[in-house]
Amino acid sequence: MFEQAFVNFDAAQVPPAAIERIATNAMRYRRLLSSDQRVLTWMIDEEGLLAKVDNEDQVVGQLLPADNALIAVKCASRLNEATSVDQVLQWVGLLRKQIVAGVHDPLDFLEQQWLLVELPLTMACLLDSVFDIAAIVEVAIDSLTELVGNALDTDGWPSNDVVSNFGLLCASWYRCGRLIDSNGQRTLEDSVCEALGGLPRQLMRLLREDGTLMMSDSRQRLPDEMLAAMLEMSDDLTDQLILERTGKRPVKPRPNRVALDRSLNSVSQWGGNFLFHDGWERKACKISAMFDGTGFSIEIGKKMPLVFGKCFPKISLSGQPLEIEGEPELLVSQCDQEVAFAEVEWPMTGGARLQRHVVLSLEDKFAWIGDVILPPDDSGGTGHKFDYSCCWPLARGISTIAESETTEGYLYDGKKIRALVIPPALKEWKTERPTGHFGAGKLELDKNCFTLNQSGVGRALYVPLFLDLSPRRSKRPRTWRQLTVAEKLEIVPADIAVAYRVQVGKKQFVLYRALGEPENRTFFGQNVNTELFLGRLEKNRTMTELLQVE
Repeated sequence: MFEQAFVNFDAAQVPPAAIERIATNAMRYRRLLSSDQRVLTWMIDEEGLLAKVDNEDQVVGQLLPADNALIAVKCASRLNEATSVDQVLQWVGLLRKQIVAGVHDPLDFLEQQWLLVELPLTMACLLDSVFDIAAIVEVAIDSLTELVGNALDTDGWPSNDVVSNFGLLCASWYRCGRLIDSNGQRTLEDSVCEALGGLPRQLMRLLREDGTLMMSDSRQRLPDEMLAAMLEMSDDLTDQLILERTGKRPVKPRPNRVALDRSLNSVSQWGGNFLFHDGWERKACKISAMFDGTGFSIEIGKKMPLVFGKCFPKISLSGQPLEIEGEPELLVSQCDQEVAFAEVEWPMTGGARLQRHVVLSLEDKFAWIGDVILPPDDSGGTGHKFDYSCCWPLARGISTIAESETTEGYLYDGKKIRALVIPPALKEWKTERPTGHFGAGKLELDKNCFTLNQSGVGRALYVPLFLDLSPRRSKRPRTWRQLTVAEKLEIVPADIAVAYRVQVGKKQFVLYRALGEPENRTFFGQNVNTELFLGRLEKNRTMTELLQVE
């Protein structure tokens, strides 16, 4: 691609001053190449131009593949064949045209940002004493505007295509913002500035306790110094307060004693993802998820990731496997001071549907996840035979521990129990037999995942999963059972509506889910006329509503 891009360059030489600057820049890139074939290129100096590597402890962390650094060296060295800014523009324009036209292998957002935005801007700064660089800056800003529009929501929240490289992109966007500001010939559009201005908040929301970012398996840490540098360009006092109270050396009072903005949970149909957590502390309970036409990925953790990866169920309906047949739809979501909740639906083979809801209790530190399989409309006869299996992959360093006599298990980090896993639809004791058409299944606890299997016969199937994210409470006595649901003094079958009670320690929680049209029903002394109800049973036997979905 680069050889083709340089084909029309003349062989004449640019003035010696430009060659000296280009050579200096190329040598700096060479110096940054490390033995593990990666290169540090994040921290820029006070003029906002080049990387600092004076003290390794002070390097602020963007990591790029060494191949990209070698591309920079090659591009910089070949610029000595250009005699005018027109030829630099010709190279940038040709490269952009080839990428947009898809002549070569498609590039991801990071590669486009680096090749179409940051590299031209860096060249412009290196050549500003030789050429009129305004046209180069124009091309780079146009590329940046288009890229940000495709990659970020208006508040800086990333789409699914961006999340794996979000930290690297944020670093590059910050550098480019500094370069554009220092150029002073053209400013970014307000919409771009607004999206980029939201990046510090989104980065702080995604930070794990160890400094890595959720929704990414990269082990690169995001230093507080990078966030502080980005916040220097922002006048958002709330973001600065959050960093002060949640950084590695937080000022007092600590975050749980400060009325920080708690509206940090969000659901994005545009981005195909959502993020829930119960506070700004980096060791808080957190759930992030991505959903698209290929399935569902999730991260669940407290202080550290516990569950991480793709976890979409394998389902067969009367012996026929179900496959996704379209893009998912966000059905409903709710985020308040008590819970964060979202439900997504996928169209499946032959008109069947899969609905998955995810609930995080912000006060009680538990997650409740449920899958509803709805077959195509039929005559309401004997129903279908359901076979369901979903593997939940464990994060790095997490393993499972099984109870010997009961069905539940634990998530273990090698030193202590981090979470409790309960399958509420399965019998508590392994020796118990399933009753009726539902309740048959097994929770399999393996080294790298746990798998929930469930089967039944009927008109619909609900598969619930309860995760207690309080390590201390997870070790206390627990019990659970399916509750009787009644309608007009008649017991409602489990393929119409279900309800469960889960008790861990002194805490008791109840969840009801209608699998068809909501009707006026009762369970455990509670009367509902909704699709979903989640409550906490108090010591005085009253029910506190946590969530109700009409």
